[in-house]
Amino acid sequence: MKKHILCLICILAPLFSHAQMLKLNKGDFEIAGSATVNSNTIGFETRFGAFVADYIQTGINAKWADTNFGTRAAFNLYMINLFETRTYFIPYAGASIGFGSLDYDFGGSESGVEFQLIGGVKYYFADNVSLNTELTIGISSGETFQGNNEMDDTEIALRVGLGFLW
Repeated sequence: MKKHILCLICILAPLFSHAQMLKLNKGDFEIAGSATVNSNTIGFETRFGAFVADYIQTGINAKWADTNFGTRAAFNLYMINLFETRTYFIPYAGASIGFGSLDYDFGGSESGVEFQLIGGVKYYFADNVSLNTELTIGISSGETFQGNNEMDDTEIALRVGLGFLW
């Protein structure tokens, strides 16, 4: 049993301790896509950003989702700070602000200004390709989110996707 644990540690240790050659520099660009994962929504999100300083990214974020009540769309501006870890796992935190709308299947619509806190981890499995896992907490001036089978002005969502850096 001890031999198996030692072998597992030897295999996994480079993933966590390897000093990366990757550097997220001012002037780099990244495009990412992700899926919304929660019980009431099937949707996707695309993000295009530029690094305005080393490890600081800003850009635009477009979302579309089909919910139990209708179709949701949002367009946000975001800024995130990525924390240099010297590994291939790079945590980040930031915020976004934008406009969202929900067009109801039964007629009518709701729209509002949205603010979201963003936190996540990027894992670069190649020098320019990352697997992204992100948790967002959002609030809106209108009921543009869906939660607990009703329209809501708040949202907590988990997103998983891929990013490409150049």
